[in-house]
Amino acid sequence: MLKNIPYTFITIFAVLLLVASITTYPVQSDDLYMYLAIARNYFSDGYFSQIDPYFYPVTNYPWVIMHQWLGYLIYYGVFKLGGFDLIVIFKSILLLTIFSIPLFVLKENAKFL
Repeated sequence: MLKNIPYTFITIFAVLLLVASITTYPVQSDDLYMYLAIARNYFSDGYFSQIDPYFYPVTNYPWVIMHQWLGYLIYYGVFKLGGFDLIVIFKSILLLTIFSIPLFVLKENAKFL
């Protein structure tokens, strides 16, 4: 039965199944809640705050968002569409896509698979 299925398909399927099984777990990062709150504040205020609103021991603590701001906004949009379940699905699809690109490139360029 397996003689008719190419090894390339089996390899790609096994790797993507492994990635899917590793990436589909509930949200465990406490930082995600802060990221969602930052994006919520951005959409309600229209700008990122220059003062950290979550660092309660020190008032008027300067806050610079240099990178990851787009990720905050994307994950907040995903959260608004489907909650934490959709965040897990989105993360899994994103990682499956990232891991599948090299496999399909390898399939096209390698003769030994």
